[in-house]
Amino acid sequence: MARGDRSASALPDREAATSAPLAQWEAFEPVDVYELTDLDQLRAAATPLRIRILGWLQERPRTVQEVGRLLGDRSTRLYYHVAELERVGLVKLVGTVARAGTVEKYYRAVARYFRLPPALLQAAGDTQGGKAWVEFVSGCLSATSRDLRRSYRRGMVQRYPDTVDVRHLVANLPPEAARTVATALRSLGELFTLLHRDAEPLRYGLLLALYPEAELDGRATTAREGEPKVGSEESGSEAQEAEGFPATPANPTVQILSKPSAAGQLPG
Repeated sequence: MARGDRSASALPDREAATSAPLAQWEAFEPVDVYELTDLDQLRAAATPLRIRILGWLQERPRTVQEVGRLLGDRSTRLYYHVAELERVGLVKLVGTVARAGTVEKYYRAVARYFRLPPALLQAAGDTQGGKAWVEFVSGCLSATSRDLRRSYRRGMVQRYPDTVDVRHLVANLPPEAARTVATALRSLGELFTLLHRDAEPLRYGLLLALYPEAELDGRATTAREGEPKVGSEESGSEAQEAEGFPATPANPTVQILSKPSAAGQLPG
């Protein structure tokens, strides 16, 4: 999938360009799509914070300090999280710049977006793998929920209402029809990525989710003893309401979130 991305070997910003003679860069171009290959990668990416870190490193090379500024997190724990993502091969050190007696390290995600292959979902059937999968999905939902609340509080949702779409849909579908919907969602995700423009300051997020509900003949089923669970609905709702945004439905089947991110707010 073609996209107008500049080479990762280019210096990432104007300040770094002034130090070009001191820079050491590895020729690196991220792939368009990277499929997670094992449960170790799945576990490493299974937190809301690391998912947001990957999001910023997908755009261009950045230092850990720069990522911290974008996230509003100045703690040193970010170095640990980036190191874990690098350890499992989801992030790569692509350049260094010597400045003021220190060496600044620039990292970039190895792909423009990541995909969970069906084989990895099947491998997640054991207890440990299932827990990693649930944590990864929960991390994606939590990161999106946090970004959406932040955009709402900072007025981005109100500023661009015609570009915001939040839906909660439920339908009874045979597997063949569900596969058709899944194919359409993948195509939509590819279109969303294809339309990316490096020079555009307004940043959007998109979350696509399709899965069969845990119900049989109208009777809700519960997880068997020992199976991984995602926290209580009450705690999640209370956490959302505490941040000033209405609680989301407890059990969304299909949720499409498209919204302008507060981090990419246009000037003025």
